Amino acid sequence: MTEETLTRFRIQFIKGEHLRYIGHLDLHRSMERCLRRSNLPLDYSKGFNPRVRLNLSSALPLGCTSVTELADIWLLSQLEPTVVLQALSSAAPPGLSFIAVEKIDLKMPSLQSQINGAEYRVKIEETNAVPSLSEAVESLLKIDELPRVRRGKRYDLRPLVHELEICQDPPNHCSLRMVLNVGEGATGRTEEVLLSLGLDPTDMLIERTQLFLE
Repeated sequence: MTEETLTRFRIQFIKGEHLRYIGHLDLHRSMERCLRRSNLPLDYSKGFNPRVRLNLSSALPLGCTSVTELADIWLLSQLEPTVVLQALSSAAPPGLSFIAVEKIDLKMPSLQSQINGAEYRVKIEETNAVPSLSEAVESLLKIDELPRVRRGKRYDLRPLVHELEICQDPPNHCSLRMVLNVGEGATGRTEEVLLSLGLDPTDMLIERTQLFLE
């Protein structure tokens, strides 16, 4: 293998309802199986147990779907992105849809280190609850600190919430839009925001709609 043949591709894909309740590690395994079925010229890690070189974006909350997931893969060929997209789409399992592929520089930082924020939409079923929810959102945005405890450690959720608003979804529905920080040891979690608003995350349909890269 030479530098001329090794190619890095960034893939955009959808994690749909069929995969809603699989975790990050299981999603990684599903992607690996899909890549092997695609018959693309995959690059593998070195060592005793070689693995497909695959770099996924930040983990989704369990039960969350997404229209904007990202992954980096490395291939031992200078294929065109359209060829890679077709091969992946042909091998995709239910719930996994590939929508875009682009070549990127081999020397770019890891995908996870480039992501610094994520946008989510939470479907609100009961429209009569919107007035009280609006008050809760307004109150949360006004405060300076929002102490929370996760895995026995205290942290401040408030600086991790960049944007929070209620959006009207025609004809008679609405959704809660939030933009949260993503970073090593400083990731805002949708379930923590919902709990802070007095909502039960287990009753909500949550979808990641955008990832923000540095």
